[in-house]
Amino acid sequence: MLRQSCSKRQVIGLSGKLYFVVGPSGSGKDSLISYAKSYLDRSDGVVFARRYITRPPDGRGEQHIPLNKSQFLMRAERGDFLMCWQAHGLSYAVDKSVLTDLRAGFNVVINGSRAYLPEARLRVDSLVPVVVTAPEELLIERLVARSCDDDIEIDQRIKRGKKYECDGLEGAICLHNDGVLNQVGRRFCELLSPEHAAAG
Repeated sequence: MLRQSCSKRQVIGLSGKLYFVVGPSGSGKDSLISYAKSYLDRSDGVVFARRYITRPPDGRGEQHIPLNKSQFLMRAERGDFLMCWQAHGLSYAVDKSVLTDLRAGFNVVINGSRAYLPEARLRVDSLVPVVVTAPEELLIERLVARSCDDDIEIDQRIKRGKKYECDGLEGAICLHNDGVLNQVGRRFCELLSPEHAAAG
């Protein structure tokens, strides 16, 4: 129902690339994207799309645009979203205005969903999957450190991660986030903006 309410499926020819960042809970997607945001902006040819989420702001992590369920559904049915999906009992979406930046040649970064990736690739033909990974023991350690999930929720997140493995995914770039953040962060920045990396 929700996916059908998004803008009509289409393959769009664009000059910019859409980097769709996916990975299991605890892989450090948010930290990696935050790292890149601290070094890159529109002057580097990179745009970080804000997501709409049916979750109140909590002052931590991603600065999303909060919507209640009714507001979200209204926007979805109106066709405001390029992509929308559900995970962990919440609804997520990306505004179709990102197409303007892609057409202008900007590289756009989206914090995505592995379950939604097949649909996302049908909507934007310049999409590049970026798969962030870490060993299972490290995923569990990070989830425990977050102190926002109980043992049952952590187990569910780990099982979901196994269900949506991305090994061997065609055209994907894999980033192993199991060490020092600035090491994998620099590689991510180089991927998003080679010009910035050369200048640095």
